[in-house]
Amino acid sequence: MIRFGTVIAALAVAGLSGSAAATPLWQNVESGMTAAQIKRAQPSAQTSDNPDPLGNGATCDFTIPTLAIGTDEYRVCFFMLHGRLVEVMLTANNPNEAMFRETINLLRSKYGPELGAGEPLCKPGLMTMCEASWALKSGVNVDAVFDRMEGYDPNPVFNIVYQTRIAADASKL
Repeated sequence: MIRFGTVIAALAVAGLSGSAAATPLWQNVESGMTAAQIKRAQPSAQTSDNPDPLGNGATCDFTIPTLAIGTDEYRVCFFMLHGRLVEVMLTANNPNEAMFRETINLLRSKYGPELGAGEPLCKPGLMTMCEASWALKSGVNVDAVFDRMEGYDPNPVFNIVYQTRIAADASKL
């Protein structure tokens, strides 16, 4: 016969192990969340009308169309794969290189120096590419990337990406 205390202890351990497996990605959302969990955690998230698939097949199922960070505005995209959250991407609405540099300073104040600190952030040329990355102890990778094609594309791109893919792949080494 199973004792009542044993059942309660087993349920408590199961509950703790489930929450320990989730990894906080951005704000109060965690990798592996379902659509319903994302909606509870981020009530302003809306169903996306443009799923924007990634190379791995994940789609932007939910979005926050406008998020103000300082004087800048971003679109937040919650990427789902097989019904679970795998990535959060912030895309600047009106990006420029100065915005990228200011944001890097904010990310440094939150996460510390980026990987490869001391190396140039931007590689100028026909295509200017600026990049900074952090590998957090929680297993989350944070990447900030700014791209601008001189003379060809008047619309530069600036994304901040939160995901666990690299850490998950590295754990197999």
